[in-house]
Amino acid sequence: MIKIVLIFCAVLFCANIIILESYQTHVSSPVITSDKTNYKQGENVIISGWINYNEEPTSDVLVRIITTNPLEIKIFDEYVTSGFDGAFSIEIPIEKDAEVGRYVVEIISQCREIHREICTHQNETITITIENESNQNKRIPDWIKNNASWWVEGTIDDKAFVGGIQFLIKEGIIQIPETTQSGTGDTQEIPAWIKNNADWWSKGLISDDDFIKGIQFMVENGIIVVN
Repeated sequence: MIKIVLIFCAVLFCANIIILESYQTHVSSPVITSDKTNYKQGENVIISGWINYNEEPTSDVLVRIITTNPLEIKIFDEYVTSGFDGAFSIEIPIEKDAEVGRYVVEIISQCREIHREICTHQNETITITIENESNQNKRIPDWIKNNASWWVEGTIDDKAFVGGIQFLIKEGIIQIPETTQSGTGDTQEIPAWIKNNADWWSKGLISDDDFIKGIQFMVENGIIVVN
């Protein structure tokens, strides 16, 4: 009889250990490996990483990806499962007319399938900057370089060059980052380095972005006024 009781107690003790083990909290956390944080409008954002579970990469973890735009509006909410090596990756589509600015991407690990009812969710965030797609080289027509070349050669005067650039900005052919402008555009002389920039740009010696920086300077200093 005593032997039977001892066996029963041993079985009950083991069962309690199994129950306690099954109901303990399991923790998995995402580790972000994405190193690119600047994208253009219309360019898909790629978020990648791996799941740390008990200090080891682990598979079969449900990962939720939530993205909000600069207006704090949720634009993306999807799931992906970590692979055999614990890694995960997902593409977040960004529209060509998407808001420019800082996007917050939240990555939430929701545990392995067998532990999802007793698991503590962990999250990490990464901030992505979406820049104006219109500043890319392909958006500035080649004929604008002719205007710059003519201005450098003296075929057209400062007023004509500034007027042309002003028109192009207003029409959205050239877009510059938002900036504070001052002045009337009638009194300030164009610095010599702006003309050098225009000369080098027309010859392909500097990039479109460098040329746009010169235009931005003229807007900031009231040489070009855009309503």
